[in-house]
Amino acid sequence: MSSNPPSAENPRDHGDPDALSLTVKNTPINLDKVHTFAAYRDWAAKLTRLVTPPGEQDSSDNAHPQAVTGSTDIHIGAAHVQSVDEFGSGKVGFVKLRLDAHYAVDEAPIPGVVFLRGGSVAILLLIRAAEDGPEGVEYAVLTVQPRLAVPHPRFVELPAGMLDGSGAFKGAAARELGEETGIQVTEADLIDLTELAYADTALERDGLTGVYPSPGACDESLRLYLCRKTVRRSQLEELRGRLTGQRATGERIALRLCPLDQLWRETRDVKVLAALALYEGLRRNGRLPKTT
Repeated sequence: MSSNPPSAENPRDHGDPDALSLTVKNTPINLDKVHTFAAYRDWAAKLTRLVTPPGEQDSSDNAHPQAVTGSTDIHIGAAHVQSVDEFGSGKVGFVKLRLDAHYAVDEAPIPGVVFLRGGSVAILLLIRAAEDGPEGVEYAVLTVQPRLAVPHPRFVELPAGMLDGSGAFKGAAARELGEETGIQVTEADLIDLTELAYADTALERDGLTGVYPSPGACDESLRLYLCRKTVRRSQLEELRGRLTGQRATGERIALRLCPLDQLWRETRDVKVLAALALYEGLRRNGRLPKTT
């Protein structure tokens, strides 16, 4: 009989990957739709600027290594579209492609798998009961929903959503907050944490926007907003466990409240952690508006 102690359970031992039915779906790709997809057009424009030979280089002390001014160090070839996913309306939602690219100096390949989905927004919504006064506990409003890519049946995260192609970041943030939480806010209620954090820095000039959760393969840029509200205690309690979401599109979202000082350990959501980092950094440096 072995005297070795039992090993810790491996969660993967409880599932059989071979039990999942795999199929191959050969759906014709409409390249005209890809060409008009806002995320593709934005990515392609930035890519062509990246590889356009630069003119006069900035030799000042303020030059930043991430500033995108054009480079002859990278050569690109064709972009091979591999799949296109459309929403129920027929509007393109996601495009996956592979870009032929290599370094000019030695022709070593550069990884070129790209998943295009476009920009998104997320909101750090903090609420406090009016009865508790300005020193009362602040709660972050979080959403709970299935995330099959992880996969997890009840993933906890910030209220978030994709842009509609108009580039109206604040409008999209206010709309998504209403859809996912039932809380209506105006654009004036929203503070752009990403814009405040990178203002007056070299990153403000690098041609990018927001923060990037997965730059190794995805173009998604995420703008993070802060919104603070004072509500009646009864309204605050009504939010706990409320079911929301756009059911016509398959959303089934529950709400959760978390004390702000516990938020950093409440979820594995990178949106939460990024928003907290920007919020705390701006607060420590006196960069948040006085009302917050």
